Amino acid sequence: MAPSLVPVVATVVARPATSGLHASLHGLLTGFPVDGPTVAVDAALAALAGLYLAGVRRLRRRARPWSPQTTAFFVAGLALVFVALGSGVARYDDVSFPVHMTQHVLLMMAAPPLLVLGRPVRLLAQASARPVQLSVVHVANGRIARYAEAPLELGFTFPATLSALGGVELVVVSTKAQSRRWRELVASYHYLGYTPFAGAQLRYLVECPLGTLGALGFAASAWKCAPRDALIGWDEETRKARLHLVVGNARFLILPQVRVQNLASVILARAARRLPADWQAAYGYEPVLLETFVESDRFSGASYRAANWIRVGQTKGRGKLDRYHEHVLPVKDVYLYPLHRDYRAILSAP
Repeated sequence: MAPSLVPVVATVVARPATSGLHASLHGLLTGFPVDGPTVAVDAALAALAGLYLAGVRRLRRRARPWSPQTTAFFVAGLALVFVALGSGVARYDDVSFPVHMTQHVLLMMAAPPLLVLGRPVRLLAQASARPVQLSVVHVANGRIARYAEAPLELGFTFPATLSALGGVELVVVSTKAQSRRWRELVASYHYLGYTPFAGAQLRYLVECPLGTLGALGFAASAWKCAPRDALIGWDEETRKARLHLVVGNARFLILPQVRVQNLASVILARAARRLPADWQAAYGYEPVLLETFVESDRFSGASYRAANWIRVGQTKGRGKLDRYHEHVLPVKDVYLYPLHRDYRAILSAP
């Protein structure tokens, strides 16, 4: 045998055992590597799964909705990462090109959409303690993070004009299916997440022929609000007696996939026209004033102003339990919308 052929023959003779091993499906499924980096990856994946499930359990204890489908997406994504990095695929990815490409597909194309649909950052924001929640929400609702989910949620985008939507309708949430839909939308997309409203309330789904555009929620007004109370001229006793005539816009959501100019102000205007009658039908009286609070460092409030809401001042950044004036909450602009032209006289009457 020619000396130049010796290395080639040696290579051919040396490779069959390895090739047979990595070509075996049994080897791919059971050949788990036990090296240090792989064990660390497996431990990290197990820890992520445990933390995620603990967060879901905490939400359930707080009676907050979290879709089982969302949980399934995240767990499936972790499982694909495990298959790519912790199974026989990882052991043979450097000796088999098909196995190597399979690993890339799992890591780059299959697992990421499932992990995103599992909404781990949103879960962290809702299940965390308040200080952590505020920080997470600020990051999670940034422009990049907020709109990154849109292509995964819908296979199409909505038209860019009101006329192309084919009509916008406010649907009162009255069935269990509508209530579940409303909760899931707010929990998934609103920066404050979902918490149950206390007392009298009305919720709306914003619909069009192409699908759901957003959600609205109205509930009890703030117990105290200095700019509002000063404008009305309330003393404490009159405020206690008349506060039920003021209704708060507690949630306003347009899905991030929906980018239609002037849509927000149109929805707000229609809601203001419709709410008095709906409230009368539900609770036997009509409110005379709407209020809402807009985080000044996050939103401009332009949609409210375009819908003729009136900015009357700002909060001081203190919550109901801030006894020591630590200013732990964001400062918010206070907006009011009169539902009756004599609202001041009605609200200040003894």
